[in-house]
Amino acid sequence: MMRKTGVISSQTLLKYEKRMTTSVFRANRALAREIDAALVSQPGVVPRVELVDWKRDLQALIFKYSETVAREGVQHILQATGRKSEALELVMMGIRYRLRNHSARRAQLIEEYLRQRITRNLESGMSVADARTAIRRILNTRGYAERIARTETHTALERGSFEAARSLGVRMTKEWVSREDGGVRPDHAAAHGQVQEIETPFTVGGVSMLYPGDPSAPARQTVNCRCTVTYSFT
Repeated sequence: MMRKTGVISSQTLLKYEKRMTTSVFRANRALAREIDAALVSQPGVVPRVELVDWKRDLQALIFKYSETVAREGVQHILQATGRKSEALELVMMGIRYRLRNHSARRAQLIEEYLRQRITRNLESGMSVADARTAIRRILNTRGYAERIARTETHTALERGSFEAARSLGVRMTKEWVSREDGGVRPDHAAAHGQVQEIETPFTVGGVSMLYPGDPSAPARQTVNCRCTVTYSFT
């Protein structure tokens, strides 16, 4: 008999997404104040120390929440398939190393984007006052923190579920499931219902993805994604 299991509920994921959004938003607002002060004391100079400190804090936040959400995904799959809870820590040991690397890469990319944005503003002929206003507008917008949190918690959940399913050592298939609403990007709507073996990537908009949010995929296929996967086994 074929059995199917999905991942944790969207309500559970939303809970962690909101918590991470609040944490990232606080860090962003603190950075906005520090950058503002730095640009007042040294107009036209990109505040590098402040950005490096923020990147370190952001990396820690991404790892913290990614580990928590990944654990939820692993635990859900193990429980749904009747596996012993002792397997949870074994799976998490393998995931943590990759999460640390992922958190470092993501924080680096986000920091580089912000650094480039500040640099472009300062080199564009924009006044320092306008440049300060522009960067405050980005960092003091909750939506910017939400986008980071939504992307990272979703990736962590899907990664945890995938690693747990793969660890079972049985033949499994996986099915890409979109939200099937107006907010789904066309590539993901087209992927809805696609079935693959557990180790075979999905093809989504011409891109290979092991699961929704796969960090090896380009940002256009992962940022703000809400898709998930169901796993089937005999």
